[in-house]
Amino acid sequence: MNDTTEYLDIDALDDILEHYFDKYGNDDSVLSVGELDGFFAALACSPQPVMPSQWLPAVWGGETQMPDWDEKEEIEEFHEALMLVYNQVMDEFVEGDYSPRIYGEDDSFVAVDEWCEGFLRGVRLYGNLPEADRDFLQQQLQPIRLFVTTEGIDELLTLTPEQVNEQAAKIEPNVLALRKYFFDRQAIAAHTPFMTTEPKAGRNDPCPCGSGKKFKKCCLH
Repeated sequence: MNDTTEYLDIDALDDILEHYFDKYGNDDSVLSVGELDGFFAALACSPQPVMPSQWLPAVWGGETQMPDWDEKEEIEEFHEALMLVYNQVMDEFVEGDYSPRIYGEDDSFVAVDEWCEGFLRGVRLYGNLPEADRDFLQQQLQPIRLFVTTEGIDELLTLTPEQVNEQAAKIEPNVLALRKYFFDRQAIAAHTPFMTTEPKAGRNDPCPCGSGKKFKKCCLH
């Protein structure tokens, strides 16, 4: 982990973020640092990069629900804390030492539903995926959905506390598997040369662009 991340005062950042979530949050926004951690974890696992211009409105529940800040200093303080935490989560995934914020001091599970809600919030930004990718994603989301969907919660109510903990314990390995799956696919795509099935146009052939001109008079140069 880099030096900047090592010396972050996480408790202080949490206090700042919680303060502004309490002050400006709404029914559709992130409301806790645990939920924010899940949200950022989903962005780290995304099949393609999600820019801050895309994910920042989602923190508040959409463009129309972003805060009407009282002071410019509030905006600066919140966004500085937000980006520090975002970068930390991304660094932890890169370094291979990410762990979701669902564990208490005695390794018990705490506020699992908040983290899972945040993760699903981030997954909504993935966009359309190929069928194989969708299937894999849904498989890895199964224990996460248990803690936030109506059907999942109904199922949890039929389980013993030990069985509920078993489901919560699946979250971390599933998230890491999801990260590896999409990261590996990005690496393969980055090293796959572009191949065209179109025949190469001759100098005197009609230009493939459809201009009606000969290729040598159009896109050849």
